[in-house]
This record gives sequence, structure tokens and C-alpha cells, in this order.
Amino acid sequence: MKIYDNRATVTFSRIEPNKTVLYLGCVGMGKDDVIGGCDNIFGRLDKSLAIGLDINPDGVKELNDLGYHAKVQDLNYEYDLKKKFDYVVTEENIEHISNLRTYLEMAKKHLKKDGKLLVTTPNANCAEFFLQYLLWGRLRVNLFHTHLHSRETITYLLNSNGFEIEEYEVFQAVNSEATNLSGKMVKLFWRLLPNKFGRTIFIKAKVQNDN
Repeated sequence: MKIYDNRATVTFSRIEPNKTVLYLGCVGMGKDDVIGGCDNIFGRLDKSLAIGLDINPDGVKELNDLGYHAKVQDLNYEYDLKKKFDYVVTEENIEHISNLRTYLEMAKKHLKKDGKLLVTTPNANCAEFFLQYLLWGRLRVNLFHTHLHSRETITYLLNSNGFEIEEYEVFQAVNSEATNLSGKMVKLFWRLLPNKFGRTIFIKAKVQNDN
């Protein structure tokens, strides 16, 4: 299985320098996701080129106080920023959304002609979820998740809403600081499994050609 130190590395590596970014769900929901966390992407972006949207008004205010450009927006509803972006990034956000058609329509609306949609979301078929069922009889995921995706469902969702997938990857993020014996054993365990059982799905997609 492909192993990365953190989830953000995969998405951030696809964002070219000096490109504009619309980041959906910019506040984050935990120590790894917020500004300064290992999985945070918004905080690494050029402040002059990135705009973030989030439903959390306190988090948006904090980001703006730090010099970022963020707006309060419920991503289940329509919005118009009066500009288009090279990238729309939805990092561990799409699984929180109930109105997926509007969510993806707004992403498409705000992409430039050659723009890219970058998505990460939990893999419904991952080994981690299987182990959780085995040990606790339930998934130990964020309570704000409304759905989970496999390769088949996320592909259908994007295709049926006007996107064409260019790149698909499944991987496992394991903290590089886990260098003790137990940490090395955890990494070895994940490496022995096929990629399809990784915790995270990554997708790069473009808007479908209407012609």
C-alpha cells in the first residue's frame, strides 16, 4: 500500500505554484486539520491566491485575523464569488455534505476552463473501517459525516455531475514520527495490504467536455 506522512501531502503536490485556489471547508475539524496541523492545506497556500469557504463563523474570523481570505458559507447552498479558480479543493469535506448536486455544481461553476477539482474523502472499503467493525461493532468516524464512498460511488457521483476523473489514488497516511517499534510495526502492517484498502481516496477531476 502507498504510505504518506500525512494526507495533505498528496493533494498539495498537485497544486501548481502561482495558481488560484478555492478551498471548501477551510476551517478544519481537529488538531491535524486546522492551520498548522499536518493535514492542513489552506494554511500552506499563497494568501493572495486562495479563498476559503466554511460554515464555521468563528473559524472564518480567526483565519481572516491571521491574514487569510475566508468567507462564511453553507456549502449545501448556492453562492457566487464572481470569479473562477484554477483549482477547487475539497479535502475531507464532501462527506459532510447532504446537498451534493448543488455542492458539485458550485465547484464546477467556479472552475476555469482548464481548472481541476481535487478531492480527498474516506474510503468506505478501507481496512481501518473493517477493523473498527471487528473490534467495536461500529465505525469510529466523525459524527458529522453524511455518507462514505467507494471507488465506484465517487466515480458515479462525479461523472453524473459533470466531472471526468483524471487521476485516482487510494493511500494510507501514517505519521512519520512513529519511529519506535510499535510505529514501525504499524507501518509494516499497512504496507503489506493492497492499495485498495487504504484509508483515503484522492481524485483529480476536470469538467466534462460538452462537445
